[in-house]
Amino acid sequence: MANLQNIMDVQELERLVNEHYITRKFHPEFPLAILNYSPTAQFDRDLIWDDTLSVCRGLIYNSKTFDIVARPFAKFWNLNTEGHPETLEENLPTDRPLVTTKMDGSLGILYPWAGQNYVATRGSFQSEQSSWATEWLQRRYPRLVLPQEYTLLTEVIYDLNQIVCRYDFEGLIVLGAIHMEIGKELSRSDLKSYCIANGLTIVQDHKKELSTCKAEDIPNQEGYVLTYANGLKVKCKFTTYCQLHRILTGLNPKSVWEMKRDGKDDELQAWLDDPKIPEGFKTWLSAWLAQFDKDVFTIFGNASRIYGARPKTDNRKEIAEFFLQDENRRYAPISFGLLDGKDVTDMIWKMVKPKSTDVFREDGE
Repeated sequence: MANLQNIMDVQELERLVNEHYITRKFHPEFPLAILNYSPTAQFDRDLIWDDTLSVCRGLIYNSKTFDIVARPFAKFWNLNTEGHPETLEENLPTDRPLVTTKMDGSLGILYPWAGQNYVATRGSFQSEQSSWATEWLQRRYPRLVLPQEYTLLTEVIYDLNQIVCRYDFEGLIVLGAIHMEIGKELSRSDLKSYCIANGLTIVQDHKKELSTCKAEDIPNQEGYVLTYANGLKVKCKFTTYCQLHRILTGLNPKSVWEMKRDGKDDELQAWLDDPKIPEGFKTWLSAWLAQFDKDVFTIFGNASRIYGARPKTDNRKEIAEFFLQDENRRYAPISFGLLDGKDVTDMIWKMVKPKSTDVFREDGE
């Protein structure tokens, strides 16, 4: 059986964990750990992605014996990614790659334990996606025998987990299988045979050239994954998908608040009117915009009422005492601003600034 020490430098692993480039989470019931590169690693432009870091993309091992339980795809990049010369077009292998559909869900990593099959996502045993996928797998395929010495990798697709693309089905789509010791991917023909024998759905493949993949921009699709004979994989994503993905996975209540505060109503309305934007996002965005409008109206109304009820005197001390009474204190800065004839817009927007920085959708890759 493959062991952690046979596929990576364990001391390097511990260094990367300690420096927060790799996260390690433990299963709540089983003696298992899952390794995943962290956001710190993703955003460190100077970080060198060695084999130890790259393989930690949902790697699962027995925390007592260090035996590998599941090994997913190693980290792979978009076509022409800066800092990764192997992804540049001029450096790609000359053979024709296997081209498959890039699905827009979450990576589902199948692993066996005590006679049952389970699904983890890239960094969690207990994510919403892994829980849904495990229930679906055990219900639909209770006797599924996983390929020996390989880890079966899938895309988790269901309604509440749709990121940008809208699918009319739910389930696990088989993407590939990785040998747990040597990291080699099971051949397409063998994978197809396995899926047919077990009634599993395999991701669609296409006979396309790189130039065609780059030129296409198909609505409601993410793009393609290109796999070369030497094992190199690159992602070729559609332009429209990338634009929508940046919005859906990059926008949080604070950024919506900033746009609303800065008067970017036309841009916000354009998203609400865009038929390509998922309805779930529009509902989320509309709710935050309505909340901000309500809060601004309420705060301005309360401050104006307090300002109007102030003592009718030129004695600023008496007015200040009234503004600073317990029931009026929250609105005092705005009331003073009205008293001094100032524009209180910025003061009000500061008061409605949300604390939440949770994005509408987490990236499922």
